[in-house]
Amino acid sequence: MKESDFLKIYPSLDAFKELIKKDPDARKFLWSGCSWDGEVYFRVDESGDLVDLDDEPLAYPELNHYALAHPVCEPPEVLQAWEKVFGDYEIVQPFPQFDRPTFGRFISTNRTIGVRPGFIKGFFQRRGWVDSSSSGGNITSYHKSSRAWINLSPGIPNNPKDWRLQRIIHHGISNDQNERQISEHAYTLWLFNKKAEKAARRMGQTI
Repeated sequence: MKESDFLKIYPSLDAFKELIKKDPDARKFLWSGCSWDGEVYFRVDESGDLVDLDDEPLAYPELNHYALAHPVCEPPEVLQAWEKVFGDYEIVQPFPQFDRPTFGRFISTNRTIGVRPGFIKGFFQRRGWVDSSSSGGNITSYHKSSRAWINLSPGIPNNPKDWRLQRIIHHGISNDQNERQISEHAYTLWLFNKKAEKAARRMGQTI
């Protein structure tokens, strides 16, 4: 499981069961789906069954879709109840779900600090962001499906010997997205900024 999985939707029970077989960490999260009578929440138990808040198998496991429950979308009381269940079972998640930071469309980015090119490349590549090279070959931006982007200066050359500290000159998130997508793209930019500031302090930069 990866944090980018918050943006994935599994269209059928067969597709979701295939995920469970391939990735045991899928059992460590709260999932949601939609049935004929509304939203359904469940986890996957040790036997691979989809169970409700009372550990009872779902009466109708065939849902319209299957997706990780996200705190920007789900009622707080639902998340609180399920968080207690996960705590009782001492389930340790590989990345936060119940207390995951959520964001609206706009977040601030520190544009004064210098960021190491290797850190930038590693951070965004691990999260599936794509670099956009200029005609000279420098990486001047990263984007995620054209719905979120971050622009760099002076740009990252192909030759690591020519690498210099980069500064963030602009970032953005497009409007044509749902609240889950907006929150997740904003979360990525927020996390990048947080880690970049920490690295800058280690290099002696003033934040």
